[in-house]
Amino acid sequence: MSEPGQTVQHAKRWDVGEYGFVIAYNYLGGHTRTPWPTEGGSSAWISPQKITDDSSLPLITDMNDWSPAYGNTFAPHGARGPILRKWGFLQRRRAGNFAEAKSALSAANIGLVDGSVNWKPISQMKQYRGWSSQLENECWALW
Repeated sequence: MSEPGQTVQHAKRWDVGEYGFVIAYNYLGGHTRTPWPTEGGSSAWISPQKITDDSSLPLITDMNDWSPAYGNTFAPHGARGPILRKWGFLQRRRAGNFAEAKSALSAANIGLVDGSVNWKPISQMKQYRGWSSQLENECWALW
């Protein structure tokens, strides 16, 4: 088991059981019952269900996620390179702290339903719920 702030070395640590695996990006299409409930400063989002949905909806994003429930942080474009840590920049077991995340990250790729991809600065990102489970503080994401 890693101590808080240490880099996680083994991919199996990113196995989140019944929810799946961390695969380095957020696929936002086909999620049911969106918008998911907002809490912990999160914003609402709509999951695209078909390619004829609003072309400006995000479909895929770089994974700027943290999970207080699982104790892991991942971001591909941190201020000093990729972030893959046990706890990382969010040491407390609570909903994500957007101010802390903003200080650690730089930007991300956001792919839209229309097929375009944009490089979005952290200053323009919002915090979202990472999945729709009933688990408290399960996963938070920025895009």
